[in-house]
Amino acid sequence: MVVVQVLWPQPPQTPDQARAIAERSAPRFRGKPGLLSKHYLRERETGMGGGMYVWESRVAAEAHYNAEWRARMTAENGHEPQVRYFDVPLVVDNTRETVS
Repeated sequence: MVVVQVLWPQPPQTPDQARAIAERSAPRFRGKPGLLSKHYLRERETGMGGGMYVWESRVAAEAHYNAEWRARMTAENGHEPQVRYFDVPLVVDNTRETVS
């Protein structure tokens, strides 16, 4: 399992505007092979935003964050996204009461 943090500067938005933008993009992530979950992020103080993605593997994540994706994100947002990969050695899941 790998977690990927994707961030870029975003224009000023109210919480309702940020949610509406997220809701419009959410359908493209439903059923995406290898993607376990996506969490939309917005930092109020800096205006940075993006997502925290949980993938089955780094291979699946890298297949998504390819050159075509970077070019599209840069064109859509006016900034190249910052992408960071994190290995996940252990998960504490309180909703399932598991440690794995």
